[in-house]
Amino acid sequence: MEQKGIDHIVKRIFRKLNNYLSLIKLNYDTEVIHNFRVEVKNLRALLRLLSTVLDDPDDLKLPRSLKEIYASAGRIRDIQLQITRMEEAGKQILAPGYLLYLQFELGRRKKAFHDLFKAKSYAKAKEKIMENLPEPMPVPAIIDFYNKKMGFVRSLLAAIELPDEDWHRVRKVIKDLVYIFKTLNEEISGNLQATFWNEEQLAHAGAIAHELGRFNDVCIALNFLRPSWLIEFIPQERKQLQSLRLAWLSHKRNLKVLLTGQYGPSILTILKPVEVLTV
Repeated sequence: MEQKGIDHIVKRIFRKLNNYLSLIKLNYDTEVIHNFRVEVKNLRALLRLLSTVLDDPDDLKLPRSLKEIYASAGRIRDIQLQITRMEEAGKQILAPGYLLYLQFELGRRKKAFHDLFKAKSYAKAKEKIMENLPEPMPVPAIIDFYNKKMGFVRSLLAAIELPDEDWHRVRKVIKDLVYIFKTLNEEISGNLQATFWNEEQLAHAGAIAHELGRFNDVCIALNFLRPSWLIEFIPQERKQLQSLRLAWLSHKRNLKVLLTGQYGPSILTILKPVEVLTV
């Protein structure tokens, strides 16, 4: 991997981040927030890879200020998606008090994001990252990074039944690898091609990550309907919300069966050790 290529990738990501942040401030569009968070994940995955060849990996840590903005934007999007889910369930579920509560929380989170955005800057952290980008990335280091990630996921999938948290860990690793390999394929030319996965395997990994994301979305949705929250609403509305919660729990169980029976083995087929990288 050429140094020029690394510089180009990181600068491009930061340009996108700045553009998305400017757009988020205007109307907090759900899709823009999603795109911003994807770019942060892209940067985080790349920095994790690059940091493996540094004496001090902390020199390429994701800026704390950017992490805080990322988390704040994520809380906004989670509430926006929950409002959408409730509107879609509106014909069967009448919960005006709950929707009002979500709208109140959304307003509060937007204000918190605005205040955070004004107070935080990651310009200095960006300079530190640019200064500490490694020399041309050794191919063996990329192979080692991939194999370690692969080994971690395979160790998790060896369990008879995975708790929700481990499925989320599997999803994060798969998405990290997808981000990295897409970036390498799209942005690096010349002396490196990401041949860990061919295009078909990369698309397959992306599809698996999408299914794992569906499971994660249901978990987030249920978190907004946890019993400790529902007791705050009037009995009639609480009964409606409890009924919805039971339906979503059933959907979550079905997804988990699918993950265990189909996608777990499918993940293992694409996560195989690599010894030689063809360049």
